[in-house]
Amino acid sequence: MSLEEYTGKEVLIRVAGIPGSSGSSFYIDEIEISGTVNVMENETIQNSLVYPNPADLIIHFNSDSFLDYRYKVYSVLGNVVLDGLNIDNSIDISGLNPGAYYIRVSNKIFRIIKK
Repeated sequence: MSLEEYTGKEVLIRVAGIPGSSGSSFYIDEIEISGTVNVMENETIQNSLVYPNPADLIIHFNSDSFLDYRYKVYSVLGNVVLDGLNIDNSIDISGLNPGAYYIRVSNKIFRIIKK
């Protein structure tokens, strides 16, 4: 697994001791990675893979290559506003406020507009 995509990001790794091991054994309890999103990466090419754009309720992917991948939707400030698993090539954006957002799925970034 390449860790290049995490360069410049904050990484938090929580560990916990295994009970009864006198502190000599531990396991990773949680990993959290945060940081800014490079939203300009191949934006023009990738935007043709989501429709409709702008959208009111649902954004669809125009490719099955994103099925079963996790996605995150970011505000223009870089905050995660939605995340989930792409099981049907669509994301419900009905709960978002109108404005611009970025969707990251399978190391691709799409710019969308919520009406």
